[in-house]
Amino acid sequence: MPGQSGKYVCLSHCWGKTPITCCTTIDTVGKAMDFLDYGALPRNFQDAITITRRLDIQYIWIDSVCIIQDDKYDWEVESAKMADIYRYSYLTIAAASSADSTGGCFSSTNADICMSLDDNTGRLLLVGARMCDAMGTVNDEAEVKKRFPLFQRGWVLQERLMSRRILYCNYGELAFECLESKTCECGNSSLSPHVINGMGKREANLRHRLLMAKVSVPRGDLSLEWRSMVSSYTLLHLTKANDILPAISGCARVISELTGDEYLAGMWKKSLSIELLWYIETKRKFSRAAWTAPSWSWASISPGQEIFFLKPNLSSPWRTMLGESIQTVDCKTEGGNDLGQLVPGTGRLTLKSALLPCFVRRFCNESATAAQPSHDRRRFGLHYRVTIANPAAACEVPVPALESQDGQFVFYPDVRLGDELWFDPFPACSICSLARIWLLHIARKVDGGECRDIFMMLKEIEASPNTYGRFGVTKFEGHTVGQRGRWFKEVWEKQAMPKRDFSIV
Repeated sequence: MPGQSGKYVCLSHCWGKTPITCCTTIDTVGKAMDFLDYGALPRNFQDAITITRRLDIQYIWIDSVCIIQDDKYDWEVESAKMADIYRYSYLTIAAASSADSTGGCFSSTNADICMSLDDNTGRLLLVGARMCDAMGTVNDEAEVKKRFPLFQRGWVLQERLMSRRILYCNYGELAFECLESKTCECGNSSLSPHVINGMGKREANLRHRLLMAKVSVPRGDLSLEWRSMVSSYTLLHLTKANDILPAISGCARVISELTGDEYLAGMWKKSLSIELLWYIETKRKFSRAAWTAPSWSWASISPGQEIFFLKPNLSSPWRTMLGESIQTVDCKTEGGNDLGQLVPGTGRLTLKSALLPCFVRRFCNESATAAQPSHDRRRFGLHYRVTIANPAAACEVPVPALESQDGQFVFYPDVRLGDELWFDPFPACSICSLARIWLLHIARKVDGGECRDIFMMLKEIEASPNTYGRFGVTKFEGHTVGQRGRWFKEVWEKQAMPKRDFSIV
């Protein structure tokens, strides 16, 4: 209640597939303010309340109870407070081994050793023990996810980073973590079950936790720390795709408070030209399920994929080529969380730069095999001139390829290209086809005499003049500085459209 203060505990848990019947709604909030039936609560909630009472703490915060679930405005307002809710809690109880609200916080595993002891009063004491040996380790990826379902949930990264103290209710034992150390009941410094090489389990980085608590703020550009958190966050899963910005808005609020920087669809204005340099390395891609952010932002990508950012290197740093090309950025949030969900369709990034027209090619089996290893990205690749091992096996291309001068374009699409681009088939092959795209030069790195350039790949947005959407990046490698200079002079300058104003949405 407003004006009240007190010590409280938070619960971090998986909602899972089993419905939580005690959720607070507009219809039940009045009754819930007066009384909650303990017996009607799921096991996770009951066990968390038991722990809270054992600690002699009066209050507990549980999202599904403390937020009115069918009131959009209340949900937006409360999600904007997440940073403070978890940061100022006395303790966060993490139901790490429970896949839904019914698993509970206390382990139900059998002890490895059971002993019955006589305490010399005639009373028998039952003591259980777990063996601290190799049997307590996990080396299978699927088993890790099974044992740590909570750590696969997108909202939980923010909850862990914000919390000063966390009690992990794990498979087999309890573990405790604060801003100085972490331990479990067997004395191991990692969480149980003890995972070999940290496989499959993303630890909440202590450096990030200290930053979120404002206990230790690194010198220099905090956007570097932000991008590191985002890379961990995007690997996780969200039930609702449009939670992708709200579920990390608490962390964004801390960065905003420390820097005073403007937040733009998951990125920061002062470092925007650097933050645009993200890509997805894995071959497995997801379609964009729904609009969550403009295509130039990592937040436009479906959760469950790891986002990589080009990292600065003191000896040979990536240099942004956008410079003063960025003219304006128009981002608007909706509802009560000013760092949360965006107004649909907002986020227009306006630039003034040159664009190079070219094509993406879809290969049939024969053409892909003939062109290996240059075109090995799921039968798609930039349509550029390469030396083909078996020209007779490749389909005849009716459109000239982009001249590479023996350089190589490495292809990193953001999404499934079959869903994203419109391909025109070749006359002689029903599978081989081309889609018209545009390249925007965004970064360069010179390392050991080799020159590497990054281009953002854009598609035209129909019925919107001078408007494009991002669908990936391509790295141009295999040239010395001199060779790359000749390519820009002989190919880019002759074929690229002159600098002009355009937008990416």
